[in-house]
Amino acid sequence: MDKKNEQFLRDYFENGKESTTISEHLFAQNLLLKEIAKHLAPDIITSGKLKVSYEKPKHSNRHSRK
Repeated sequence: MDKKNEQFLRDYFENGKESTTISEHLFAQNLLLKEIAKHLAPDIITSGKLKVSYEKPKHSNRHSRK
């Protein structure tokens, strides 16, 4: 994270979140999520491509009427 964004987050948390705008809240949230993602999934961040897969749940006959 660059120094400007780091200082923004420091001010955001130290000076109180109540005095910020919605866009500042979203910006801070976005910065924090990016930092977390860098540590949890660095390959996703460096590639710039997020691969998401979704498997449809398998339906069981457990709830079927008899």
